[in-house]
Amino acid sequence: MNQKQIARIRTKLASMRLAPQKARDLEGVAKKLGRKKVNRGKEPVWVNPDLGVFPLSIPHHGGEDLQIGTKNNILNSLEDDLLAWEERLGE
Repeated sequence: MNQKQIARIRTKLASMRLAPQKARDLEGVAKKLGRKKVNRGKEPVWVNPDLGVFPLSIPHHGGEDLQIGTKNNILNSLEDDLLAWEERLGE
């Protein structure tokens, strides 16, 4: 991960806030940030043990758009991942 990739992902996250999103779109960003899907709990959980960030659940609800609050909470967590990457690159 480098600064250019972080800037691209940050721009993508900003645009995702403006439109309804499906779970698979958010999962794609989670993968780009280095998260991996693990099997635990009812919903799919994404973790990144390298960054030491909290596990992130991205629910699938029949392929429909996620609710606004759910989408925004997931995007907040993904933005926290970006901050963690920036801190790691700054070291």
